[in-house]
Amino acid sequence: MTINELFPDIYMEDSNVEFKGILSKGKDKNGNSLEMDWLKTIAAFANGEGGRLFVGVENKSHKIVALDTSEADKQILMLHQEIRNRFDPVIYPEVKKHVMPWDGHNILLEIIVKHSSFLPVFVKDKGSTFTFIRRFGETNIASSDEIRQLVMASEDVSYDQCQTDLMYREEDFSDMRNLYQKNRGEALSNNTLILKGFMSPNGLLCKGALLFSDNTTSDLTSISVVKYPGFDKGSNELVFVKRMNGPIHRMILEAKDCVMSLSSSGLMKTKDGEKILYSYPERSVLEAIANAYAHRNYWMNGTQIQVSMFPDRLEVTSPGSLPGVVSLEKDKDISLIKPRHRNRIIADTLMVLGLVQGLGTGFGKIADDYAYADDEHKPFIDSDANSFTITLPNLQYKEGVLEKSAIVPKVKANDRLLDENEQKILGFCYYAYRSTKEIAEYLGISVSTYLSKRILDPLVAERLLIEKASRPKMYMTDRTSIHIV
Repeated sequence: MTINELFPDIYMEDSNVEFKGILSKGKDKNGNSLEMDWLKTIAAFANGEGGRLFVGVENKSHKIVALDTSEADKQILMLHQEIRNRFDPVIYPEVKKHVMPWDGHNILLEIIVKHSSFLPVFVKDKGSTFTFIRRFGETNIASSDEIRQLVMASEDVSYDQCQTDLMYREEDFSDMRNLYQKNRGEALSNNTLILKGFMSPNGLLCKGALLFSDNTTSDLTSISVVKYPGFDKGSNELVFVKRMNGPIHRMILEAKDCVMSLSSSGLMKTKDGEKILYSYPERSVLEAIANAYAHRNYWMNGTQIQVSMFPDRLEVTSPGSLPGVVSLEKDKDISLIKPRHRNRIIADTLMVLGLVQGLGTGFGKIADDYAYADDEHKPFIDSDANSFTITLPNLQYKEGVLEKSAIVPKVKANDRLLDENEQKILGFCYYAYRSTKEIAEYLGISVSTYLSKRILDPLVAERLLIEKASRPKMYMTDRTSIHIV
């Protein structure tokens, strides 16, 4: 019997599900703690959106092997002891016993871990503490930026809410006030701004408000629009580049206008006659860029929002993961995505200015604009620890969006130079898991111990490459350490 037969909603391990035959304890031959193999998974679930660890399931075959009653009780006791002794803060997962239908005795354990209110959750090992997150269905040590994000999430403090000692002056926000007058047909009152948290009752501005000022020079509002001749960012011969900086509302409108000016249009026959068909629906472009600003991680300095145009698609990439969203698939209905608002004051201000229609409705508006499109032309979102990207297919490009697995971008590492083979492998594995055989064929070499032990294993050890425990072994680039040039 497989796990899917008992739990129809469970097919494989993912960001919220993992299988273990048994919870091991002791030391391996290298003196490493066997408990860390499963403790780190539980910690990662607690740091994320929660998850379920099934004990009594073979990892590779997904067959239920179950435990006898005595062993199940021992496993539960060890679980609670280890968490109590090694977790900071201590968490209290729920443990369910599922009695197997074939004999009424053997037990399958389901350990249910909820999102912790106190973040990050650390695990003690060898006199040090570590924290972990789930990434691409694997458990990984959290980066320093990811730890900072966990701390801020725990404290529930967003960048835009932080108060400043600067006073509100109408003349510093004339562009914003003019836009409000144009879209709403009335003057923007100070009381409206106070109610939205833009400023305090005594007139002190929050940090989010400063990003709407006429005079802002903050890099946090920067945005670039780049048009590429090919299907990835590997070419240095760019068709168009424009970098902009200024108040958020102005950047949204200018970037949208820039995209539309670079897009083509045509006529589509309908039952009512003809309709102008643009490469990208104007409303969707506006919503995508506005959402990039609304959900941007403003604690991440030295980064900017990027709008990238390719023959088959438009990508809007924003620094920081999409809050409250654990994993996304290309075929997921974009209208069902309901992220938490990372920057409520910024989002509220955009709504007041009439640039978005309502909180949480942006992705639905995009889905509506693409409702008539075929499956190859449906918008989708990709999110990881560093950024999230909204992809709008080019409706004038008949073939739809080229599968990313067919794209091999040029990449670089954060902390060191890559040699030629390393760069090829990390580019080849950037968008999809690849087997050792596929990697060897791409490099034009044979599958060998040298490839596995001297090239792939060191990349895994340096956390530049993620190894998926499967048969055959599969590898994907760790996109927290590797970036497209």
